[in-house]
Amino acid sequence: MHTFQQIHGEVYDIDEKMLSNLDILEEYPKLYTRRQEKIIIKDQNLERTIEAWTYFLIEFRSEMLSLPYLDDYSSTGPHNLPYFARYLRDEAIDHRVEVKNVA
Repeated sequence: MHTFQQIHGEVYDIDEKMLSNLDILEEYPKLYTRRQEKIIIKDQNLERTIEAWTYFLIEFRSEMLSLPYLDDYSSTGPHNLPYFARYLRDEAIDHRVEVKNVA
């Protein structure tokens, strides 16, 4: 049985070139997988369902499931987890080992 969570985010109309750039950002297919999913867009009093490309971390470490659920992310959120642009990150730190199940 699937459990669904409501999240807040943004949806963009993009071309193949931009999708390719997003694949690089999300390290598809090495870290994330990508698939089309039906999503519900709620905007004021309107609601509609569309299909959109979404990225999923499939082979994740099981302990990630015990972490707090975030339905929205902002760098200044209460979680105290700032976002760092890739060019500002320490290349010696491999974030993949923190999230990906390597067993």
